[in-house]
Amino acid sequence: MTNVQKVNDAYCIDSFKIRIPLSDLDYYSSSLTDSKFSLINSDAEVVDEIEKTRMLKVGDKGLSLKVGKVRTSKTDNVDCLQITSPSKILGSQYFDGINSDTFSIIHDFIVGSGLVKVSKDALLNMGMVTDFDIKRDTYFPSNLDFVKYCRHLKKSAKLSSDLGKGCKVYNNNKQGRGIQFNTRPTSTVSSPFLKLYDKLAHLSSVYYDFTDKNLSGFDINGLVRSEATVKNKKHLQTVLGNDITNNLHTIVNLGQDELKMFVDHAKRIHIDQVTAYQTKKEDMTGNDLSMYRYIVLLLSLNKSFHQIQSLQLGGREKKDKQRTKRKMNELYQRYLSEQKTAKNVLFEGVPVW
Repeated sequence: MTNVQKVNDAYCIDSFKIRIPLSDLDYYSSSLTDSKFSLINSDAEVVDEIEKTRMLKVGDKGLSLKVGKVRTSKTDNVDCLQITSPSKILGSQYFDGINSDTFSIIHDFIVGSGLVKVSKDALLNMGMVTDFDIKRDTYFPSNLDFVKYCRHLKKSAKLSSDLGKGCKVYNNNKQGRGIQFNTRPTSTVSSPFLKLYDKLAHLSSVYYDFTDKNLSGFDINGLVRSEATVKNKKHLQTVLGNDITNNLHTIVNLGQDELKMFVDHAKRIHIDQVTAYQTKKEDMTGNDLSMYRYIVLLLSLNKSFHQIQSLQLGGREKKDKQRTKRKMNELYQRYLSEQKTAKNVLFEGVPVW
């Protein structure tokens, strides 16, 4: 009898898009640069040619490849291989997500297509990630109604009149069950894509064949997934600071705390009520209160705490800089504590997403 394994509720990368200059490849097939597809009949005769505008799909696990020019600076366009890779490629390690340990499977799959030859080190060191999805799978309590929970979240969502943005709750056979903020095509740093949905329904319908073949040893009953998209390098640096790069090696080595920050960033933008954290506290007055309000204001404008500190500490004397940095850290920890408390009140009686 097979032991049923629980899914780890860790944050991990679900998919990403990579680009790497053609000059860093050992080989690539001419089929990736052909501008047309040839339609051939049963007698091996070309009957028509179709302009190729989309990425070339490889296999049935979602890998896509394309060669095209990419703007790498204000003046330079470089011929690059563009790769889209989902975690379905990982098979039975699907729930582990894409990381430094599982990336070898992705690399082997790319090279195994026969369309590209590139070393793992070259791909990791020369490849750049243009956007990626972060996911977390967790078990929803069986005594609570998931759809009602999503409607509860919608009541606390920030409204948007922009086309393609805002919040949507869905519950149907085609889309499944869940809540979504924004869309992937319209996602921006200031309004990122965020989704919470019934993963059991998704795996049992859209991914049925894949699930049956690769995930039969996992307990997926009651499984829900939260998912957020990191749109580009600017998005990456807004959350983690300007020192971070979108190099592939860096991305697959991001830790739990770092990945969680992107999901929290998206939730704060779409759900958190900033006014709940701007109430004057009796035990906070003068400069502390002013600094606290300053931090909360800039966080509400989607600035990272690292950016806020840089703005405040620049140009200060060493001792004043150290003292201000300590105080800002204390106030930021207070903000996080009050944010958590406010969420627990907001979602009283239901699990905190």
